Amino acid sequence: MREKLFDAIIESQKKLIQNLEASLETLSTTTDLDEEMTRDLDAHSHQSNLQGLEIETNKKLEMERADLLNIEALRNKTADEVKLGAFIATEKDYYFFGYAFTPVDFEEKKIFGVSPQAPVFEDNLGKKVGDSLSLKNVSLEIKEIY
Repeated sequence: MREKLFDAIIESQKKLIQNLEASLETLSTTTDLDEEMTRDLDAHSHQSNLQGLEIETNKKLEMERADLLNIEALRNKTADEVKLGAFIATEKDYYFFGYAFTPVDFEEKKIFGVSPQAPVFEDNLGKKVGDSLSLKNVSLEIKEIY
């Protein structure tokens, strides 16, 4: 099950990266076209805004690429308690303790990412099957840990 969960997260992360790369390509092309057509102050302002968006998108792309590498590095770890790299199965959903990401659909459930910087990460460290996973105002029984 752990492999399938990782595959789902990694596939989602790769799609996000592809979308960011496509957006960056579009922004780059648009910025290049604007440079040729820039003749007035409004056009300069528009070009500057596009360049700023291109820089921000590039930063986001590099961050997502780094996250993908870090997620892949956790693939070979095993877990029997809540810790970095553990997947927690509850009756409702799955939780990956390692990185925050947009929830991923998986077999009629969702996989949620929990960042090590989130308070709930620290609050749940060391918990085992049968314990309650505490997520802000919600408590869920830990059914399995992968």
